[in-house]
Amino acid sequence: MRSGNRFVIAGVGLIVLSAVLTTGTSVLGFRLVDSGSPGGQSLLIALQTVIVIVNDISAPLGAALLAAGLVLVHLKRTRGARE
Repeated sequence: MRSGNRFVIAGVGLIVLSAVLTTGTSVLGFRLVDSGSPGGQSLLIALQTVIVIVNDISAPLGAALLAAGLVLVHLKRTRGARE
């Protein structure tokens, strides 16, 4: 049952990470980087690209891990009830 719980925790963590990246990092990027200079614009584009890639991966992976963890916990409980 521990592996199922770990999948659930990892899935929830990735979903929360995705939500935080979606809502908070755009404003934070504009505050940290001077977008008026050419170097700042390039850094901001690189930062936004990394955020989009991580966000596109973390949300579906988090949902899949959450679902797998719930299935593992359910199977463990139903098998334990039969025995």
